[in-house]
Amino acid sequence: MRCIPVLAIALLAGCASVPGEELLASTEVVRRMPREAGVRVEVARFSRRAAGETLEDGWDPYIILPSKPRTEYRLVSAGGAVALEAKSERSASGLVRRIRIDPHRHPLLEWRWRVANLIPRADVRHAATDDAAARLIVSFHGDAARLDFQDRVQLRLARALSGQSLPYATLMYIWSSAL
Repeated sequence: MRCIPVLAIALLAGCASVPGEELLASTEVVRRMPREAGVRVEVARFSRRAAGETLEDGWDPYIILPSKPRTEYRLVSAGGAVALEAKSERSASGLVRRIRIDPHRHPLLEWRWRVANLIPRADVRHAATDDAAARLIVSFHGDAARLDFQDRVQLRLARALSGQSLPYATLMYIWSSAL
């Protein structure tokens, strides 16, 4: 008979799935929000607002690391149109708008962005310099039960560090200084 250390058993028990535990950020969206049904779904049309106005309802801060400063957002006049301006200094935050879209029904994204200031020495190919002046992130819901043990542990760790759950999967577009 082989003995298993008690510490290993306690560690595994602490990482096992807990009934009702919501590992994914999208769980509440799927449970409560109706699926967008229009032919075209506009997530944001900042140009329809006036410079200086507040963002329309539904936009919330997304704090990645609470210990870092937040990015400041405001609607400004830019090139004859109104745009969302972001100013950040060593921040780890963003804006999020939660909606529920069927990606098979709405498979295309369209957006415009302009970046006035690049981040010197930023290079997403290396973890130490991974940064981007702008990002657009689309997250997808999935079945958390299909994730392997390591992925579920990483989701719990991310939630413990940031206070927020992560999506099942993401697609990220970046404005890169190096690529």
